[in-house]
Amino acid sequence: MKFDHRFSLIEAAPGHRIYGADGARMRLDFLPHMLRVALIHEGVPLVPTWSVCPAGEDVPLGGRDKLSLDGFAPLAPAVTEGDGALSFALDGVDFSVELKNFRISAQAENGPLYRDRSGLGYNFAGELGAGSVHYVDRFEGEEIFGLGDKCGPVNKAGQRFLLHTGDAMGFRAESSDPLYKHLPFYICRHSGGSYGLFYDTMSSGAVDLGREHDNYFEPFRSVRFEEENLVFYLILGMPWEIVQRFSALTGTAAPVPRWAFSYCGSTMAYTDAPDADRQLRGFVQKCEENAIPCKGFYLSSGYTQIGDRRCVFHWNREKIPSPEGLSAFFRDHGMALVPNVKPAFLTDHPLYGTIAQNGWFLKLPDGSPAQFPFWGGMASYLDFTDVGRRRGGRRFRPPPARQPHPAPVLLPHGQGQPGSLRGGGGGDALQRVPVRHGGDAAGGLHLDRGQPDGL
Repeated sequence: MKFDHRFSLIEAAPGHRIYGADGARMRLDFLPHMLRVALIHEGVPLVPTWSVCPAGEDVPLGGRDKLSLDGFAPLAPAVTEGDGALSFALDGVDFSVELKNFRISAQAENGPLYRDRSGLGYNFAGELGAGSVHYVDRFEGEEIFGLGDKCGPVNKAGQRFLLHTGDAMGFRAESSDPLYKHLPFYICRHSGGSYGLFYDTMSSGAVDLGREHDNYFEPFRSVRFEEENLVFYLILGMPWEIVQRFSALTGTAAPVPRWAFSYCGSTMAYTDAPDADRQLRGFVQKCEENAIPCKGFYLSSGYTQIGDRRCVFHWNREKIPSPEGLSAFFRDHGMALVPNVKPAFLTDHPLYGTIAQNGWFLKLPDGSPAQFPFWGGMASYLDFTDVGRRRGGRRFRPPPARQPHPAPVLLPHGQGQPGSLRGGGGGDALQRVPVRHGGDAAGGLHLDRGQPDGL
């Protein structure tokens, strides 16, 4: 019955419990400093994750099972059940779960810490619309921090944001949304304590942190995602501990070279200009003439142009006659040259046919390359989850040790993210899959040649 789902125990183990009702299953995993909650609908495949890697290693190219316990050390709290509810404790926090509609609550030393919204906190049978939905109670005076690349004040309480990515060049720092990057993770701090919520999805969605008001319910927050199943982590601790635990859960940042902390130049004007090589060299000379310490330059995509089209893995030799020479010039002046590379190929790119023939693009159900609006026309995205493509085509390889300033390759997270695959399929995987970068002896991009001119 809609809005009234009575859950019963299906499976009990020391480290987890599974409950079911009306074609939905709720799974609780008891993990150090966190509770993992999963809502899985019968007959709906659970999309892998490319975000969680608690063992400290890269996520497999094909993704990781969202319910995997590899790398975790599950706990075995005492669980009591009776009178339509269950209770247990984690990290000194007392949890209770009402089996009607599976409402989760948490009580800390200073008072209530977390509560799902009354009535219905989850989209068990489509009552709350399409996709997955999660409603939780708001607390008076709470502060919200996180969500990644977002405009406005640091405290996001009372605001609403879209959770997907795009090329937001020229955005307004106060109000534009969305921007280039986002993280489906935030920290809530209030008088009862602090907790973090991380939603393990690459699906597009939206988060409402208090803008919506409905007098039938206590004040609430919500998230919505296009993916039907829902997996999230409730992370316990002080804010700084929550940040550390989230980082350990999802993988720490890749080491950043020291030069990247210095001033690095960037402008589209140079690479879009017909005399790009002259203007880029002029930038280096002006930095030296004015004693401006600069350690790098981010090379915008104009260097890839064929006419007015931007074609990745292509050097416009009219603008830059010798990419090797330009890279060596920057290196000799103590600067790294950082080319911008987008993982999308326009349909009229010279290499498009070769890549499509090898099956290296994201595909539609009929096997044809999926196409999306991109800068200059329709394009297809590389499928970084395709192990065969990685083995059969060209691959990035590390630069030689003799190169003092390797020129890393940037794959901008989420620029022009494929919109029609935002439901959690392979298209969204492009945001998170690790990519190796490297350079050749001249500081340029070096690729193994395992196939005809392609990847």
